[in-house]
Amino acid sequence: QLNSSKCFILHRQIDYLSHTVSQFGVKPNKEKIQAIMNLREPTTLAAANKFLGGMSWYRKFLPQFASVAAPIISVTNLTK
Repeated sequence: QLNSSKCFILHRQIDYLSHTVSQFGVKPNKEKIQAIMNLREPTTLAAANKFLGGMSWYRKFLPQFASVAAPIISVTNLTK
């Protein structure tokens, strides 16, 4: 049985799993991107790991993510 409050019919775009889906494709949700831009720089290894995990969710939208994240990954891997 369908729940009408959860159905999106004739919408130009919807927000789903922190992404905006439209006829033009999938892009990151603007509010989530703004929240990421407002994050403070990680100062602990735990915070750096948490940051990398969050950024990995949007990696397909971040050009050269692996190169940019490499210095952070190299530091966080020192604890393993």
